[in-house]
Amino acid sequence: MITGLIWWYPTKWTKKAVKDSFTVKWRAKWKRLNIDIHNVIGFYAVLFVLALTLSGIFFSFEWFKKGAYQVLTWKTLSEKQIDSVSDNTVSQGRFAHPEDVVWNKLMMKYDGAFGSISINIPQKSSFAYETTVYFGDGTLLYNRAVNYFDQNTMQVLPPVMQHQQPYEKLSAGEKLFRMNFDIHTGQILGLPTKIMAFFACIIGASMPITGFIIWYNRKWGRSKRKMRETN
Repeated sequence: MITGLIWWYPTKWTKKAVKDSFTVKWRAKWKRLNIDIHNVIGFYAVLFVLALTLSGIFFSFEWFKKGAYQVLTWKTLSEKQIDSVSDNTVSQGRFAHPEDVVWNKLMMKYDGAFGSISINIPQKSSFAYETTVYFGDGTLLYNRAVNYFDQNTMQVLPPVMQHQQPYEKLSAGEKLFRMNFDIHTGQILGLPTKIMAFFACIIGASMPITGFIIWYNRKWGRSKRKMRETN
C-alpha cells in the first residue's frame, strides 16, 4: 500500500495529472481502466485498508499489540493480574442463585442503561464471577465495563487487567486501543462502516490482481504489440 501510494503520487500537480489521479476513465479501454482502478480506487481505499490491516495484526502478533499500546498511551501493556480471587474462608452456600444476585447488582449499578450483559460462571471455588456489561445496543465491544464479584460474598473485586477499566475512565489513546476489534470488523459506527469495510476488503483483495495485470502488460504487452506490428 505504501509503495502503491508512492507510485500513485503525481510528479507534477498539473490539471491533467490531478484529473488522472482522482478520476476513473470508465469509458477507456480495459488496460487503461485496469490502471485507473488500481491507482485511483486504490488511493481512495488505502486509509480504510490500512486501518483494517493494522487492526488485524493485533490478533496475530503480541509484540505489535504491546507496541501499539505503548505508542498510543505511553504506557506498557501489562497482562499481570490483580488479585481478584474469591475468599474461601467464607462459608459456602449463602446464595441460592448467585447469578441473580450478580444480575441485580449490575442492574442497580447501571440503572438498566446497557445493551447486554455476559456472566462467566466460576469453575473453581477460588475463582470470581466475571461480568461484562456492553452499553449502547450491545454490539460495540469497546464501550464496555468489566466487573468481578466474589462468589461467596458477592462483593465487587478490582479488575484483572489494567486495560479493563470502564471506557469513560480511559485516556484518548486507551480508548482508541479498546476500539481495535470494532474498527477491524467495521462495526465502529454501525451499518455504514460495515459496508465501507466490506468494499475496502474487496478493493484490497483486487489490488494484487490489477497490479499483476499492469506488470504483465508492461513486461510482455509491448513486445506482443511490436510483433503484431512487424508482421
